[in-house]
Amino acid sequence: MMKQLALSAAVVGMMASVPAAMAQSQGWYVGAGAGESYYHAGSGDVDHTLGSLGFGGASSTINKDHGFGFKLYGGYQFMPYFAVEGGYVDLHKLDFTATVASPTAGTLSGESKEKGGNGWTLDAVGIYPFGNGFSVFGRLGGYAVETKLQASGSAGSIDQTSTRTGLHYGVGAEYDFMRNVGARLEWESFRHLGDASRTVEAANVDLWTLGLVYKFY
Repeated sequence: MMKQLALSAAVVGMMASVPAAMAQSQGWYVGAGAGESYYHAGSGDVDHTLGSLGFGGASSTINKDHGFGFKLYGGYQFMPYFAVEGGYVDLHKLDFTATVASPTAGTLSGESKEKGGNGWTLDAVGIYPFGNGFSVFGRLGGYAVETKLQASGSAGSIDQTSTRTGLHYGVGAEYDFMRNVGARLEWESFRHLGDASRTVEAANVDLWTLGLVYKFY
């Protein structure tokens, strides 16, 4: 009889703990991360865009395809294994120089970049918690980013903008070193960012970040 009562008490205790554990993994959170962005675009991509804009015979050189990037984000975790997250990103820029043959032979020096304040993401996030504060996660969703191409030189000047939506995904790891505060290391990819005919299209832009997340639960 005592064994049956003890077993019943243990089962009831386990059932009561499930909602409590679930509640601890539900709620709003915010975070920020900073690191490095990488534009996967080559001189041929720049030449194509310059040609589309009327600069014939373009021959360009990529001077820099990486730089400081950061993200701000917020989300809601519905359960231990799933969340929905939206954020703002700054993906830095791609610097180049080029010589062109027409309409005026000369040089151009410029950059293709995300236009300030206009880079947004929305993702579904799958989470696998290992316990002891450690977890890994993957994200899949989309982005809406406005890009800007500015260049000038003896051959003329360019000032173009375009908005692109596309596929956004990534993976990361998190360690919660306090009950409500964790550290995140993450890699994200923005597929086909930019416009090939207006602002230079990158096959993808990678963003590596390290940051903190604060949970309101």
